[in-house]
Amino acid sequence: MKRLSACYCVLLLFAAMPVPAQTPAPEKETVVVDFFLRDRAVPAPYAETLRAYVLGGFADRGRHNVIDAETVPVLAGSVPGPGITTPETAPADMGAFLELRAPQAAAGGARYLIAGAIVDYKFEHVQLPAADSKNPPRSGFKATFSVVLSGLDLKLSERLPDETFTLTASAPAATDADLAALARIRGSLEYYIDRNFKFETLILELCPPDKKGRVRELYIHSGTLMGVKPGDLFMVYEEVPIGGVMTRQKVGRLRVNDVENPDVARCKVTKGDAEIAGAFGAGRGLICVSDGKAFGF
Repeated sequence: MKRLSACYCVLLLFAAMPVPAQTPAPEKETVVVDFFLRDRAVPAPYAETLRAYVLGGFADRGRHNVIDAETVPVLAGSVPGPGITTPETAPADMGAFLELRAPQAAAGGARYLIAGAIVDYKFEHVQLPAADSKNPPRSGFKATFSVVLSGLDLKLSERLPDETFTLTASAPAATDADLAALARIRGSLEYYIDRNFKFETLILELCPPDKKGRVRELYIHSGTLMGVKPGDLFMVYEEVPIGGVMTRQKVGRLRVNDVENPDVARCKVTKGDAEIAGAFGAGRGLICVSDGKAFGF
């Protein structure tokens, strides 16, 4: 009886002990896609067409809460000027525009503010190649746009690097060539987002080692909720104190093989398996930072 009472007391003791809180998965941050500027030679609807592609690109990548500035009254009702720029003044114009809009976007809880500009546009007559042996070459049009995407990290008060894209396409009709060229931005948006909008997560668990004792796979605490897809890459860093300052040292790399659920993905360790396993087993701090996508996955 005394033994049962002792066991009961032990159970009560464990029940009273605080349960460690589960490490939360990263949360989506908010990005506001603002209005786009344009060169005078560019029809106004083309700037909106391009902006729609950028909105769609962020939504498809799935890493952010994406907000269209047109749906935010304080932003939609205060668009300054006609939105005209030139190739020479575009960087300064974009910077001034973003700084002007930043307070309203930040007040709404946004982490990032993104805008863009079509800074150059030209079309030319070209000879389109024959579609097949029965149809000879024919006349058509080639459209070329120079587009700049720019943004602000509102949390860090830092401007993101401007990126320029050259979009080109040909078609029998001039308008078709224009629209086909603008649509080319879609192929570059995922890589643009991966380069400029990284997020951090943690390792949840190591998979059992192989016959040689090497840990080849592990689980991270991010899945479909953060837009994680097979082929995505993560760099692994160990947090190391140096002279009283916490620094990060790169110890390995992961490639996502399978996305288990909204908060978990299974990854292959492509580099640093021994370093990752040693640090994780010793309870040292490891951080996984998103790093784009593996080519040819």
